[in-house]
Amino acid sequence: LLGRLEFLLVRKRRSRRYVFVLDADPAMLELVEATFRADNLRVETASVEKGVDRYEASFDVKGPVHRHEHVVRELVARPGVHRMTREF
Repeated sequence: LLGRLEFLLVRKRRSRRYVFVLDADPAMLELVEATFRADNLRVETASVEKGVDRYEASFDVKGPVHRHEHVVRELVARPGVHRMTREF
């Protein structure tokens, strides 16, 4: 029973890294962070690579996985978000 409970807790609250390709606008980085935080998820910017017209930014997000999925769907529908991939 304890092993099953531990598995559920770890699975539900895991950390994931998301990589977004965004318009080259600092407001887009703020938008990604604010959108995750609005759903009570913890988010940290792991890296940002600036290109001529796009940013590639990695974010580490912690919290319930079902909330991650909701926020990601919301973000990829926004103008200025060109691609999202999940690394882990």
